[in-house]
Amino acid sequence: MEMLVVISVITMLMAMLLPALGKARYRARLVKCQVNIDSQFQAQTVLADEHNGRFWQHNDYSADYLRSGNADNSVWETIHRGRYLSDGMATICPIQEKAGGVWDNAAHVRYTDPYWDGSTYAGWYAETPQVLTTYMWFANYQTGNGTVPNGVPTLFLSVDGQAEPVWPKTIQQATSDAAVVTHRISGGPGYASHDLGHLGLGLAIDASQLLKYTPEQPVGFADGHVIARTPTEIKQRTLINSGGIGYYWY
Repeated sequence: MEMLVVISVITMLMAMLLPALGKARYRARLVKCQVNIDSQFQAQTVLADEHNGRFWQHNDYSADYLRSGNADNSVWETIHRGRYLSDGMATICPIQEKAGGVWDNAAHVRYTDPYWDGSTYAGWYAETPQVLTTYMWFANYQTGNGTVPNGVPTLFLSVDGQAEPVWPKTIQQATSDAAVVTHRISGGPGYASHDLGHLGLGLAIDASQLLKYTPEQPVGFADGHVIARTPTEIKQRTLINSGGIGYYWY
């Protein structure tokens, strides 16, 4: 009887501790994700310092593409081959890497493996026409096809009565309220959307599922600080009305 009581107590303690341990692991991975965001921005900043303070031109299908259409002189090509970001794992979100489920799907492996190389899409270390991650790079970004911008403007929306600050093109414009790196959450009412935020559902989901499983959205700002916004703080902040990209949420 005493043994059964001891086993019961241990079982109860484990049931109480496991959720806490899970939360602790998640928070540790969140911190690592924020470090990744800082590393990505520092690489862009060092490159900009060497080019008269201007961030490298980023003309791609979407801000999470770092190379589109086999373009030469892409932001990925310049930073990768110039060794400004030598650790490719800085482009892999540790929360998504460990999440399993939807992230184990073949279509999503490129987001959790920097060496992944399939069809024309790739991770950080693969030489293919399209290179992308779950992280969006906003500094000096304009939607395009990799070489020639399509000319569709980025509209910065009003959020809680204040206009969203524009993305910086130069270090001089890099203010503490201007977003520069975050995860891709995009879409709008009535069409398939992308939720690549932490524990999101992934690609081409129904718009009604957007943010349903995303506990927060990390956002790196142009002065180097990084925060994690909760679902109630994640808003439609920009609109690029081209090819169904639509709204960016962060």
